[in-house]
Amino acid sequence: MAIKGFAEIAIVVSDLEKAKAFYGDLLEIPVAAYQPGQHITLKLGDNQYMGLWLPGKRHSNYLTSEEIQTYAGKCDGRFHFVFEVDSPDVDRLCRKLVEAGVKVYGPVLHADGAPHTYFNDPDQHAVELWGR
Repeated sequence: MAIKGFAEIAIVVSDLEKAKAFYGDLLEIPVAAYQPGQHITLKLGDNQYMGLWLPGKRHSNYLTSEEIQTYAGKCDGRFHFVFEVDSPDVDRLCRKLVEAGVKVYGPVLHADGAPHTYFNDPDQHAVELWGR
């Protein structure tokens, strides 16, 4: 198989500070890089990252501005993504999210017995925690 997994998931957010508080503080994802007014890079695993970008602020050292607009300009919609977490952390993170006022659906057990929780981030992206 040529595809080994995700290197980075990048989403558009409306407010970097809110996104940083949500993903960095509530979900406890370490910040790997932060460029105020542009983007935040979070470190998910050994070689896995999540990019949080303000609308229209995507850039590249390898593509022109026109190429970036053509390539990434249509990616400002909402997305759904799933984070793998240790099963015991699902309940703990659920409680933390609820205490912060986030509407949480779950945890619920899937057919394989794994706990899942569903919620939206501040920009209404559909986020899921999958306990493994």
